Amino acid sequence: MTDDINTTEPRNDNRPDYVAVCYHMVQMSNGWRRRKSVVGAAWIKDNGSLCFRPAGKQVVEDDIYFYPANDDGVQDNAMAA
Repeated sequence: MTDDINTTEPRNDNRPDYVAVCYHMVQMSNGWRRRKSVVGAAWIKDNGSLCFRPAGKQVVEDDIYFYPANDDGVQDNAMAA
């Protein structure tokens, strides 16, 4: 017996719909600089919810921003320095 509603797995193509990015301040030799790092990916489920999967084990102390992913799975604006 199978359920028609997929509640625990992302979509079958497994490409993320969103890239999760966290911004933080890093002290450089010439002062403070804002850096961004990809902390995970997110998928839109069939029931409209958002499934977020962090990349590995990490502590996120700042806000997480979700950017739409392009065909490669990474959004250009999210990765721009």
